[in-house]
Amino acid sequence: MTLYLSQEPRTYQRRFRIFGLASILLLLGICLFSFYEPQGLSHSMNVALAGAAGAIVLGTIVLALFMSAKNVMWKAKHTFQWELDSERIIQRHESGRTREIPLVRIESLNDYRGWLIVKGGEPLERIAVPSDVDGFEELKRSLGAHCAITPLKTKFSILRLLMVISGIVTYVLLFTSHILAVIVIAGCNAILFQGWSLYLLRRVWQAKSMSLLVVATYILTSLMIVWIVLLRTKAAM
Repeated sequence: MTLYLSQEPRTYQRRFRIFGLASILLLLGICLFSFYEPQGLSHSMNVALAGAAGAIVLGTIVLALFMSAKNVMWKAKHTFQWELDSERIIQRHESGRTREIPLVRIESLNDYRGWLIVKGGEPLERIAVPSDVDGFEELKRSLGAHCAITPLKTKFSILRLLMVISGIVTYVLLFTSHILAVIVIAGCNAILFQGWSLYLLRRVWQAKSMSLLVVATYILTSLMIVWIVLLRTKAAM
């Protein structure tokens, strides 16, 4: 029997700290330009700054979601170990829970974003093995001898694309418009967008798998958005 363990380090956290701090400092700078409007600042420059602010906020939210998912995956990888013998593949959780699929009953093997997904058995079971486990290629060859490996197709989400476009338009209007009604609507949309991202994070939060770094950055970004909306609304009155 061969034992497979994940050895992936959490090097991504340092990059997120740098990006999060830089994003907050840039947003503060853009806010100062937007509200005080120095002499000689053209309208096109104001629009460019607004677009940059929207892109930074959206980028920070997307990165926070990515970081949360990455952290969940890291913890999942390190709470499991995988075993392979001549008859079956076994996935064992640190709590002692196990899943196993006999090699002769493997129905499909799929490559999906750095994971090898094994389906089969009776009742039907699914075991996902990350590509960073020691000996992954050997494991892949052994399983491939029992079933052909095929890539798993991913679906393109039009809804998420529309949400990103809507978010960019929202922040451009929030920073560039001088019409109170437009600012209020854009501000409400910005807060709703932040609420939507919180909705996406809810399961991670409930599972206590979200790092304090992500939570702190998300809270700071949310407070900054509310602050921007209040200041822009006050300036247009």
